Order: sequence, then structure tokens, then C-alpha cells
Amino acid sequence: MVEACEQIGIRFSINHQKRANNYNSYVKQLLPVVAFLIHAYDKRGRTAGNVMMEMGTHLFDWVGCFAGDVNWASAHLNTGMDKAVVENITYNQEISTQDRDAGLVVGGRELCSFGFINGLHADCHFRAQLQANDKAYRLELICTQGRILLCRSVATVIVIHRGEFMTSIESYQWDMFSFQKKIESLGSTYQLKSPKSRIINSLLAPEDPDLLPISSRWDGRRIFGDDPRGLGITLARSTRTIPVER
Repeated sequence: MVEACEQIGIRFSINHQKRANNYNSYVKQLLPVVAFLIHAYDKRGRTAGNVMMEMGTHLFDWVGCFAGDVNWASAHLNTGMDKAVVENITYNQEISTQDRDAGLVVGGRELCSFGFINGLHADCHFRAQLQANDKAYRLELICTQGRILLCRSVATVIVIHRGEFMTSIESYQWDMFSFQKKIESLGSTYQLKSPKSRIINSLLAPEDPDLLPISSRWDGRRIFGDDPRGLGITLARSTRTIPVER
């Protein structure tokens, strides 16, 4: 899609709204403290296989906002308490009739690990709780000088711990960050526009027409062989199948 839109001159964005979230932008200003580890948690009351075909990409992309390009990836999938095997592959609507038709899936719980080119490590947890909980949807950035929690999908909350190490009895050291209290000192760059409006503005009314739109996914295209640094992965694009189909 990115390539086709580029060829005919259409500006293009994917609806990964975290890339336009004011709170994420603010946290990036705090990261001279350097994050070296990220824990990411899904919110869904759904099995991991189904989530991978829907909202799982949003959690991965949220991690990517802070971590950059992936160097390696690994995942562990369970069905029940057992390791997922070929016989567990099934159509997603057989697992949940309420989900959209997404084809073949596998996995009840999934733990994913990523190593990034910049040395950062991330773990993403898809725990398949029975009920969804938006408050549990979060990133935890472990930094050289404290920790930063980003919680919830749209109505993001930031909690900051400024100590190098924290135990359960030191929870009082967490500080809740409020954008309303900081907005005047942050200036016009951090006007509280919704993520969706920021993405649309970057498409239709960019400040500089030469700038890529927010969430243009050019960085994703780099991974598949288009990276000018020669770090991309060359794939046979004529055969687009997924492992569970093979």
C-alpha cells in the first residue's frame, strides 16, 4: 500500500494513532534518561491468535514509537497451558464468533520478545484474560533514571517514577503527569488535538508538503528491503502467504 500510494502521489497514513498521541510525544522529550527495556501489555479479553490479526499490531507499533527498527524477534505461543502446535491452527471465528473474519490463527497466550538495532529490548504480553481492561493496556519504559508508565489506549495516562530502582513499598514515589497543568509551559507544539485530527491534518494540511504524514509507515517499508543503509530484509513479494497457511 505504501509503495502504490507513493507511485501515484497519494499521501498515506495507517490508523496507528499512538504515533500522533500528545502524551507519547511528551515522553520522547523525557528520554534523555534513556530507556533500555520496554514491557508492553495488551488489554484484550481475546486469544492471542485473534488479537494478532486485529489490535496486536497497534501494541507492536506503540513499542516501535520508542524503540525504532527491530533487529531480531522471538515468540512463545501457548494453547491452554501447552505449547501451540500445528493441530491447534483454526479459523478465528471458530474461537470467537464476534470477531471479524481474519482467517487462520493459532495461539491462546503469546509472549513476544524483540531486540532493536539501538540495543533496546522489549517484551510484549498477550495474556488472553477473560475480560478486556483498557487500564491494563500499557507500556512500561525502564530507563537509566527511573521508569515511565503509559497507560490506556486513547485517554492516555502517564505515571513517572524518578528513582533508579523501585520495590513494592516505594509506590508513593510514582508521580501522575497531567497535560492540563503543563500545557502552558509546553507551548503551542503540544496543543491537545486528538490523535485522529493530528493524523488527518498531516495528510490534508501539512505544515511542510515534503514531510511524511504521521504514521506513513515508510519505516515499516524499510524493513522489507528498501532501507538505504542495506539493513532491510529481502522478501519474495510475489508470494504473500502467512505461516499458518503454509
